[in-house]
Amino acid sequence: MGRKVIVTGGSRGLGLSIVRRLICDGYDAIAIARQMSEPLSSAVAQADAVRPGSLRFVPFDLAEISGIPAATVKTRMFYARRKLAELVGDI
Repeated sequence: MGRKVIVTGGSRGLGLSIVRRLICDGYDAIAIARQMSEPLSSAVAQADAVRPGSLRFVPFDLAEISGIPAATVKTRMFYARRKLAELVGDI
């Protein structure tokens, strides 16, 4: 199991590129974005083929401040007792 990282804006563009690089470098990542994209879905499938569970997706719009506690609960379900190493914000 790699170090744990959360990447906001991880469904496309720079955020998705960061997610892909982190997975290749041995990290486990959660990509947070408003919705799943086809490129992110493909990245999850590719990551699962090599290291199952190394890339997860949590749908959330960071503009919805009141929803942050619920998004935090969803994110913690993936990492339970493991410590978060980094937070990468691409917003």
